[in-house]
Amino acid sequence: MSNPHPDHCDRIAIIVPTDLVPTLAPISPGEVLEAWKLRLKPTSLAAYIVDLRWWAQACGVPSAVDLIGLLITLGPGRANLMALRAIARLKEERKAPATIKRRISALKSMVGAIRLLGLIQWSLDVQAPKVIPLRDSRGPALVAVQRMFVAAEGQLNPLRADRDVALLALLFGNALRVSEVVGLSIKDYEVAAGRLHILGKGRDDREAITLPRQVIAALDGWLIHRRGAEPHEPIFVALDRAHVGHRLTRRSVHRLVVSIGRTVGITTRPHGLRHAGVSGALDLGADIRHVARFSRHLDLKTLVVYDDNRQDLGGKVAQRVADLIPAPAGSSVLSSMDTPTGT
Repeated sequence: MSNPHPDHCDRIAIIVPTDLVPTLAPISPGEVLEAWKLRLKPTSLAAYIVDLRWWAQACGVPSAVDLIGLLITLGPGRANLMALRAIARLKEERKAPATIKRRISALKSMVGAIRLLGLIQWSLDVQAPKVIPLRDSRGPALVAVQRMFVAAEGQLNPLRADRDVALLALLFGNALRVSEVVGLSIKDYEVAAGRLHILGKGRDDREAITLPRQVIAALDGWLIHRRGAEPHEPIFVALDRAHVGHRLTRRSVHRLVVSIGRTVGITTRPHGLRHAGVSGALDLGADIRHVARFSRHLDLKTLVVYDDNRQDLGGKVAQRVADLIPAPAGSSVLSSMDTPTGT
């Protein structure tokens, strides 16, 4: 049947959730905080919340919400001055450049959220100190990693043994970052294809990675204990009485790896196992582009640093240049690379 009123559109009912409908009320600092949280990934959010608390304390206000109110009223000059003084204070306290950079980034992120919502028109222009990455990218030696697997497998609690071996296998065998491991859910594992779908660093979508047969065996050995888990539930869970069944956190995995390392007499961390995996791939002579795919590094320059640290290329060249220095009369100290030197 034709529409008797062709100039008028049929009315269509549109249901909009009431919490999404804007109001005429001014945006509050609490709403800014919630909007800021929505912009961040869970891994960044946890660290940035800690940093905002530090900023609040440094500025003499009781909470992050009060810090937001302060930023709205400060203006660009005062806000940048505050940030400059904070950097100076952090340097006096001998905080690591990475810590200072993260705290500045957290504050910039919040200022960006406030500006996005139209409450200010300025930005924070203070530059954080440069961070020299990969101070030691070698990771523990292969024999130490192998001892860690033996120690994990030998634990008295079979659940803990199977879980920890699977964790070590992913951190080393697939060079996963700890955030990629703890973010895994049951649905992310394609059992038939032997693939995992991980949320990589700086990515919005998951990417599929192929698991080696040894990693598949370790993961399957742990997932036997997770039979009946729902697809959205985590692959790796806590086993202590207070948190049993909860998703493992980055801090929990860090403590776990540190503890196993101490058992075999080494000091390491989860990212150290990733470093060891990447260095091991380079030691095997794999093409650097293939290793980049394995490690999911977007910049090949990063792997060049790995390669230098692995072989101490700079140190070897330095020795060859130093061999050109003429030895003092009657001394053979500098005449041979094989001759031990004193200080």
